[in-house]
Amino acid sequence: MSKVCMISTGHSPFDDRIFHKEAKSLEKAGYVVAVICQSDNDFSTILGNIKVEGIKRRGSGIIGELFVMGKLFLRSLNLNYDIYHCHEPQSLIVGLFLRFLCRKKIIYDVHEHWPSQISSRYGGLRKKIITNIVEKIEHKSRAYVSYFIVAPPNLKDRFSKDNIKNNVDILYVCPELGIFSHINDAIVREFIDRNTIVYEGNIDIKYRGLDVFVKSLPILAKHYPDLLYLIVGRMLISSAEMESLNQYLAEYEVCDHFTYTDWVEYPDVPSYLSASKLGVILLQPVSYNNIIGTPNKLFDYMAAGIPVVASDFPNIRSIVEDAQCGILVDPTDPQNIADSIAYLLNNPEIAISMGKNGRKAIESKYNWENMEQRLYRIYHEVSE
Repeated sequence: MSKVCMISTGHSPFDDRIFHKEAKSLEKAGYVVAVICQSDNDFSTILGNIKVEGIKRRGSGIIGELFVMGKLFLRSLNLNYDIYHCHEPQSLIVGLFLRFLCRKKIIYDVHEHWPSQISSRYGGLRKKIITNIVEKIEHKSRAYVSYFIVAPPNLKDRFSKDNIKNNVDILYVCPELGIFSHINDAIVREFIDRNTIVYEGNIDIKYRGLDVFVKSLPILAKHYPDLLYLIVGRMLISSAEMESLNQYLAEYEVCDHFTYTDWVEYPDVPSYLSASKLGVILLQPVSYNNIIGTPNKLFDYMAAGIPVVASDFPNIRSIVEDAQCGILVDPTDPQNIADSIAYLLNNPEIAISMGKNGRKAIESKYNWENMEQRLYRIYHEVSE
């Protein structure tokens, strides 16, 4: 079997897609697998049969980026594996060097619209320049990449256009069918008796709508004394933003209706979802990447059998309407969000039906067992 190395400059070595799904599935199929990613610390370890290495970033801005890319290239070169599986434009550049210098095979796994995602940090002329640079890198890479894996389906057309290789496929990060077989009863007991509204994953203001979510809370709290907004993840906000949030919660006397866990290991996430009434997704319309997003949490909510209240964006809409598993909202409107949550709390039969519909869609279509077979087919083609 081929030797495979997952490389990333922007994802954790233990990222759900990279390590827990793709790397573990490939190792299970008999591939020799390594994962090398940027990390909070330098380390090297072996988990199961997967070699995992972390690269600590030194420096900020472009200097820090180049440092990680250089280290990633040297460690990848030292491994001398057959296939390098890249996860963003920076690791793609590293992969292309390995392709040119060592004739390695490259897979580019595109889970974001990177031109808009990277350039969203900037404004004016810099934004336009960076967008063009990233677009050109990805476009030119089509001549050298063995296979493209995309998550938002819109990206399939982007990499398929004028591409005679027919080497593009969609791979969602869906939950495994047995993900809810191991539930932590202590976690469930903590939240099951309240009207718990869950947001899974790290949350911020600009991209994921923390401020809008919080503004919907006072509208609902006066009608539902046992209401709880639960963030299962990190609050990616500044100390000033945290202070402002706490002041807002105190001003409207809803401190007891809001909590967050900080980082939670993925195996524990299903326990929090199982104790919740519904899950929310409030991607904001601030970039094309957000608008075409297909968040992993959507599939997790569906797998948990709870309805979703989600941003009315094209790819989310396609899945939610097809499965009939939730309500689509304007993610910038706290009143619309509150009204939708209230509708589901006031109509438990409808909420339960939507939750069951979502679970059925997971069992028939959106599960990792199905995605895993696509991954194996892709690797079989690349390895030939």
